[in-house]
Amino acid sequence: MDYVVILEGEIELSLDGGEKKTLKKGDVIIGRAPMHKTKNLSKTEGARFFFVMLGSEGAVEGKMEFGGEELK
Repeated sequence: MDYVVILEGEIELSLDGGEKKTLKKGDVIIGRAPMHKTKNLSKTEGARFFFVMLGSEGAVEGKMEFGGEELK
């Protein structure tokens, strides 16, 4: 699982299913390991973002444990 926060500029996020989103300063994205790529939309200005990646093994959402079987 990863968390991305856009700090400056505009970034285009392309997902493996073909969907594209424009992300701007202050936007936050939470991903569950989809294939993706990013592109700075400006030809003259930089873009800055930071991300945090967390392992999903042992993570629980609802009654499902990632990397494991359904919890009883």
